[in-house]
Amino acid sequence: MFKKIVFSSMIGLNGFLYANINAVVSILPQQTFVEKIGGDQVHVTTMVKPGSDPHTYSPKPSQMVALSKADVYFPIKVEFENAWLDKFAYHNQTMKISDMTKGVNFIPLAKPSYSFEKKKSTQNILYEWAGIFKLKKGTYHWSFAKVSGKYADPKMKFLMLQVTGKNNEEIVKYKKSAEALFYSTEASIVRDGDILNAQQSFYELTFDETKDQTIFTLDIKQSGNYLFLQNICLLNLKIKSIF
Repeated sequence: MFKKIVFSSMIGLNGFLYANINAVVSILPQQTFVEKIGGDQVHVTTMVKPGSDPHTYSPKPSQMVALSKADVYFPIKVEFENAWLDKFAYHNQTMKISDMTKGVNFIPLAKPSYSFEKKKSTQNILYEWAGIFKLKKGTYHWSFAKVSGKYADPKMKFLMLQVTGKNNEEIVKYKKSAEALFYSTEASIVRDGDILNAQQSFYELTFDETKDQTIFTLDIKQSGNYLFLQNICLLNLKIKSIF
């Protein structure tokens, strides 16, 4: 979906088809997509760098210079765009604004209802119920960024189960079976760029220390409700985007 959107947006820049395109994106995962599609024909500037807080973001002078020369900006509905996107458009009135979220289904954030629990075991693992998520069939990219130059933990266990209920009370129903999987089942190790699905539901996410971002893909084969259970270390990570 993102490839179609970005490709269509670049085709729309008729005067720039045979010249390098200066593109601006909000966050790092977007840069990866645009560069893979545009190749040598596109130069990408990212506004919010890894480790920066989108809530307190303020562009640097060098970024504003790059923005003034940009041919296209790809917004993705992150919070700082509410305050800055109109200013960017005014700063460069010839720059095309192409919404990168067109046709994309966002994962709604579940309301927190259960505090983390500590299970007595030899591993002494802390975990948190993330909640119930209603997901449509498709692929979702889940990215984790370093904070202050490092990940909170080099790896994290993550359990995903398809469930029948629609609210967080469903957690009680699946509590024992989920805990059994979390503590007694060998996790499938996944790394940057790997795919996760509900059929192989228990994973150990390994973050790439050589990169500022580690990205996993959630492959949802069937629309429905999904229960997420994860290591408590996730609370110290900034999830830059789920899309």
